Amino acid sequence: MGIDDGLDPGEGTALSPQELLGLDELLEQSQRGSEADDLRELRAFLTRLPMLGPYNAALVQLQRPGAHYVASRSVWAREFHRHVLPGARPLIILRPFGPVDLVYDIADTDGQPVPEGALAPFRIDGSITEEGLTAFTSLLPKAGVLYREEAVGSQLAGTVEPIDPPLTREGARRSVPLRHAVVVSSQLDPTARLVTAFHELGHVFARHLDHRTESTVRPGRPLDLRSREFEAEIVAWLLAARLGIYSPAGEYLAGYVEADGTVPPFSLQAVVSAAGRIESMAGGLAQLARLLRTGQTITDSPAHGPHQEELDLGAWA
Repeated sequence: MGIDDGLDPGEGTALSPQELLGLDELLEQSQRGSEADDLRELRAFLTRLPMLGPYNAALVQLQRPGAHYVASRSVWAREFHRHVLPGARPLIILRPFGPVDLVYDIADTDGQPVPEGALAPFRIDGSITEEGLTAFTSLLPKAGVLYREEAVGSQLAGTVEPIDPPLTREGARRSVPLRHAVVVSSQLDPTARLVTAFHELGHVFARHLDHRTESTVRPGRPLDLRSREFEAEIVAWLLAARLGIYSPAGEYLAGYVEADGTVPPFSLQAVVSAAGRIESMAGGLAQLARLLRTGQTITDSPAHGPHQEELDLGAWA
């Protein structure tokens, strides 16, 4: 259950990615409550729209607050036996190798009831296994990240640092150079190690660190320490919520909220793009959930389950 690769005939002319505002600009133009309330709503709709990657889920929410379940016109017909109501307004999302796709909320469709378990494959609802954690961390070198576990002390859950110069893996053809090293405390249980890894990867993919090659350095985004930690904590908080696993990240985030509801400066575009990059390493949220449950990739089974759109900004990050 997911998004078609092509636009449905007769949908009209699509906008190019260059004509779409970024999430931060769209958020500034939308009606907002307190920043703390905005974060709670961000978590709610990313959890409510797991069939989309985080970036596209945020795009949908900004266009249609309260959207519950979205799919393209053809997916509603083919997989749910529902039709889009006349005059329904399509929602624009970015698509892999783009430019855009059009989807509709369930409220704009009619037909057979959607099965209650339609979203079940996206959630874990339990603890992470050692096998699942190992399977996930084995994917990190493909994203240029070296992962290891050490007894780093009770006051430190994890760290991330640039590798200078980047390392090339011996014997690996066309391998991505290792540009960042994530170290997680071996004293934590598998679920806590996973959430800590999400936090440190949030630093990497939200561009808090320099991106180094053998000959050049692209500086990270200019943020102070408080904003960098806040963004990374949001990434871990959002991913844990979408997977249905416990994370203390929400408690940590509460410490950043002032009495008037304000929070440190952060970029919505950066945090949801980082979360999407992490999910896409496993092929999407459904595949990531299965990997963490079983330690097996989704391609080893004929039942591939729901497909998740995986662009999540990609080349526009």
